[in-house]
Amino acid sequence: EARVNSARGMNNLKQLALGFHNFESAMQFLPSDVLLFGGKAAAMSWRVQILPYIEQDNLYRQLDVTKAWDDPRNLKILEAAEMPKGFEIPGRPAPKGHTYFRVFSLPKGAKGTDRPIFQEGQRGPTIVGISDGTSNTFLIVEAGEAVPWYKPDVLAYDGKLPLPPLGDKAADKFIVAFGDGSVRALRPSKLGEKTLRALITAQGGEVISLP
Repeated sequence: EARVNSARGMNNLKQLALGFHNFESAMQFLPSDVLLFGGKAAAMSWRVQILPYIEQDNLYRQLDVTKAWDDPRNLKILEAAEMPKGFEIPGRPAPKGHTYFRVFSLPKGAKGTDRPIFQEGQRGPTIVGISDGTSNTFLIVEAGEAVPWYKPDVLAYDGKLPLPPLGDKAADKFIVAFGDGSVRALRPSKLGEKTLRALITAQGGEVISLP
């Protein structure tokens, strides 16, 4: 049963990574936690932005994408909507409407300069802009803490901040989608902090060998 659930969680994550890539094919850059519309930036979670690319176009079309996610009209729709199944990890309980699938982001005003895939408040990078190589860079991770699926959230990383918890601590395991779309289950204790940090950065230039 646990193995089946784990496979379903990995399959869901694979679909989200595919959503990222299809978004990039259409827009020429990856989603981030801002939506640019007519030169203006509105805060909108990457999870909401990829809805049209994970067969959730109907929900996306109800939103006013010229306004932020917490604009009263958008918030009402998002709060009333059922969380798409793709954001679930079967077998890992979360509060209703919450997901563990999150993306690392360099927060505004960060002291460190190590940049993960996202930069808070900035447009998403291009695939080509991931100079460490897509197979060596985390795209989406299973975090230790769940957040409302439609809320932009910063899983903060700048190279100096302590690492946030990943996955189910008791199981010493988390699932992750890499920039190339591949999905793996990793053990933090086996990886070690140095490798983990190298995998989070998109432009760190580290040499990485995965166990």
